[in-house]
Amino acid sequence: MRSDWNYIAALVLALGVSSTRADENLQGTWQGAISIMGQELGIAAHFTGEGPALAVTLDIPMQKTMGLPMQNVSYEHPNVHFEIPGAAVATFEGKVEGDSISGDFLQSGMKGTFKLQKQSAEAAVTGSDATAPAATETAATESAEAPNADPVPYTEEEVEFTNGEFRLAGTLTLPEGIAPHPAVVLITGSGPQNRDEELFGFKPFRVIADHLTRSGIAVLRYDDRGVGAFTGDVSSATTADFATDVLAGVHLLKQRDDIDSSKIGVIGHSEGGIVGPMVAQSGELAFVVILAGPSMSGTEIPSTIKGPRYFRPMVLQKKSFASSGISWINFSQPSAPGKAGIR
Repeated sequence: MRSDWNYIAALVLALGVSSTRADENLQGTWQGAISIMGQELGIAAHFTGEGPALAVTLDIPMQKTMGLPMQNVSYEHPNVHFEIPGAAVATFEGKVEGDSISGDFLQSGMKGTFKLQKQSAEAAVTGSDATAPAATETAATESAEAPNADPVPYTEEEVEFTNGEFRLAGTLTLPEGIAPHPAVVLITGSGPQNRDEELFGFKPFRVIADHLTRSGIAVLRYDDRGVGAFTGDVSSATTADFATDVLAGVHLLKQRDDIDSSKIGVIGHSEGGIVGPMVAQSGELAFVVILAGPSMSGTEIPSTIKGPRYFRPMVLQKKSFASSGISWINFSQPSAPGKAGIR
């Protein structure tokens, strides 16, 4: 009996040592990249402590961010989880396999992958090419930051407007030249987004606004509900609610003497590709541009959205269409092959 107890004690001790070694193996610097939307973003994760005291900081050279503290850090070998805090929380879900960590990266409904390789103590101190932005990343960064690199040839104005009880805040860029100007409102995709639709340092709406304004078109872009200076909550809002937010922005532009009220349109990205046509039903738009909009029917889309953070029940969506005066049937009928479900 004594030998059995000795064996059990030895086994428990071995398991404890194994767990400790696993934590120790996690500590240090891990370098690699996030792959999302056809692009790669170099990062470095620094692990310190162990157990409940485990902490992670992240370096993102392309974004000129170093030592960013992560939240909700957990490690139960081989599973690792940590999150970048913010309005649009970015989540890392990975597994440790030897000296590498790989898994899924999720932010604002967009899913990618990431892979990290553990660095030797010497490499971590001297630095590594793993986090140095590639030429394509550098070009993307310069493009995204172009509006602030030098004085821009147009006016940037911070604006506020309301939609019922909700307060909206955004940026209006006005071109040079004789007013009134044609104008466009930018509509973000699903999930909480800021006015630049920013994802890890890349700001597509900021780039689009810069290009269009330099070309003589005024651009209004604003923060989603609950983001920045915007009141409300994206998770409790419907697609039709977002359409009324856009329409409030259109009304703001129509009230301005420097905007041509007959030449106001919208550009909708992703879910914004649904919102845009809904706003057009008001008869107040001159044009609608859809960027990477859904090619499924309205009944199919919710089933593809994973997680409670982004899923809005079908009943709620049907009500939103009913309140907007748009036929749910037109959006919910199956699409013909090769044709979009929105019509």
